[in-house]
Amino acid sequence: LLSSTTSVSVMVETAAGCTATETLDMFLNEITSPGNIGQASSTVCVGEIPPAFTNVASATGLGTISYQWQSRTYGTNFTNVSVSATTQVYTPTSSVNTTTFYKRLAYSNYGGKQCEQSSNIIQIGISSPPITGLQAQGGAITAQDTVTLCTGESITFNATGGGVEFLFYLDDIPVGVRSGSSILTTNTLITGSRIKVESFNALGCSSFSPEIEVQI
Repeated sequence: LLSSTTSVSVMVETAAGCTATETLDMFLNEITSPGNIGQASSTVCVGEIPPAFTNVASATGLGTISYQWQSRTYGTNFTNVSVSATTQVYTPTSSVNTTTFYKRLAYSNYGGKQCEQSSNIIQIGISSPPITGLQAQGGAITAQDTVTLCTGESITFNATGGGVEFLFYLDDIPVGVRSGSSILTTNTLITGSRIKVESFNALGCSSFSPEIEVQI
């Protein structure tokens, strides 16, 4: 077992005392550490691009070190990421819609031989947003319905779908700020006013409800 670069020499001597020597140099190429990668977030919203992967520790070896980033999903093999990524760090450019695994290959090139080892593997999970709905008048009206009101009449809208925070919109303009209240009560609507709500899960992933339109 070769544990270091070694030279092996063979000397041949004839009966007359003549000698000849041949030397074979055997070069050891080895990755002494494949390095480690890091990630600020282990979960992203569906359809979101993961944050950049960091270099926790560089690979080390006896040769010239180079890198290649790879990814896979459940039931598939690791393949090179779609955009060339051959440095210590990697910034994804594509969104993910299912749990995806990432790793970094380290190559050591020395003496005409390439050795390869893999870093740790990082799993990026997916968080789906709530399925947001919108009701009015105690559930009598459901988006995308139209509700008819008298001038100055008060109406209460309530979000459905299980979010933890909510932001209501009037004609695509936010009403107030995002909060834990799933209810909006108002008496200032006019004909053509459109109300919708955006609901968020605990990780901030969100979706919009259909709209309820107002007629006076």
